[in-house]
Amino acid sequence: MYRAEGPGKLSDLLRARIENRPGSPAYIQAEEEIKKLDETTIKRTPKQRHLSRMKALYVDLNDTGTNWNRPCELLARQSEDCLTHAANDYAVQQGNLQRGNG
Repeated sequence: MYRAEGPGKLSDLLRARIENRPGSPAYIQAEEEIKKLDETTIKRTPKQRHLSRMKALYVDLNDTGTNWNRPCELLARQSEDCLTHAANDYAVQQGNLQRGNG
């Protein structure tokens, strides 16, 4: 699941996929770029989820070591996105198991 707000490459890719006819050169190019993004996202998701859980549960030094990471400072939107993505991924896996694909 991608959420793109405002200008940016992801917004442009999603817009190109929506605005162009399937099979057109612009659509195909956008689709290829999104697939590359999917592959990168799939590889880094487990680590990112682990880091998000740690950040949401524990007080620790921030990435630069200059201040404290405090769970109470985690934005509600970040928590919501993390939980929504995880629930969607688990639902896909459950569906695959029920269909005998997993």
